[in-house]
Amino acid sequence: MKFNVGITDMNWFRYLKAAGATEVNFWQPGGGNDFKALPPGGLFLFKLHKRDGGKIAGGGFFVRYEKLPMELAWSAFGDENGCPSLPAMKKRIMDYRASNGKAGDETSPIGCTILEQTFYFDEKDWIDSPADWKDAIVSRKGYDTADEIGAALYEKVMLRLRALGRDELAVEPPAGSPAPAVRLAPGSGMFRLLVAESYGKRCAVTGMDAVPALVAAHIKPVSAGGENIVPNGLFLRADLGALFSRGYLTVGADDLRVRIARAIPDLYSGGAVYRTLDGHRIDIPSDSSLAPARDLLDWHNRNVFVA
Repeated sequence: MKFNVGITDMNWFRYLKAAGATEVNFWQPGGGNDFKALPPGGLFLFKLHKRDGGKIAGGGFFVRYEKLPMELAWSAFGDENGCPSLPAMKKRIMDYRASNGKAGDETSPIGCTILEQTFYFDEKDWIDSPADWKDAIVSRKGYDTADEIGAALYEKVMLRLRALGRDELAVEPPAGSPAPAVRLAPGSGMFRLLVAESYGKRCAVTGMDAVPALVAAHIKPVSAGGENIVPNGLFLRADLGALFSRGYLTVGADDLRVRIARAIPDLYSGGAVYRTLDGHRIDIPSDSSLAPARDLLDWHNRNVFVA
């Protein structure tokens, strides 16, 4: 089974370890080449820079690779980007670009390797670099459990996962198969990203494309049994997303038209402006398989909408 080892920023690692983040964006400041070395669910390990000791300190399981604007990466993953704020993230990326002599400004995309089920070892459990690791490697290197070095490293990681009580992750790779050992479900950050992309990064109701002011709203919340899948989402202007989640706005299951609660103008002095959206047909993804699911919209109408 193939897996990867990627060089990791210590500040990024420490921030996410302290937060206990289980879904993260392992970003590359310069964008890099498309990452095709792993299938979804493949193991990806974090190796610290040589100046920080150069040891393997944790890892996660590959979900997807994207090149994204910083604003969208932050909108989707927030502090799961390993920074406390968007300005802090932008500064770190621009500092890396400057130190590496890379061109680009804040509009230039970054490479985003999205990982789930991440884990972090305490310093005493960090693993020495593989014997064949070269200092000239600046990004990542692939390994295979079919090889002696890869098999030994994989076993060390599995032993530490068992010690952490993460037995569900400490599994043997399928014999003679490139398939990953761990199967994953999309997390909330991946949900936000997929919904944004499916709707062309535009509000389904108004068409507005200012990503920082848009949200991916669950039709049926995860707390109520909903899933992090695109047919269970709508990409909405933030105020409309808030109204949707609180039941003052819904979308018809049959006609995909906005319905605004009658009580809105009475409850809020500025509520009348939303009445103008009543009856407006929403835009949906061009791929019909990603359109809002009728049964989920019907559930929202029956269980959330206050009519």
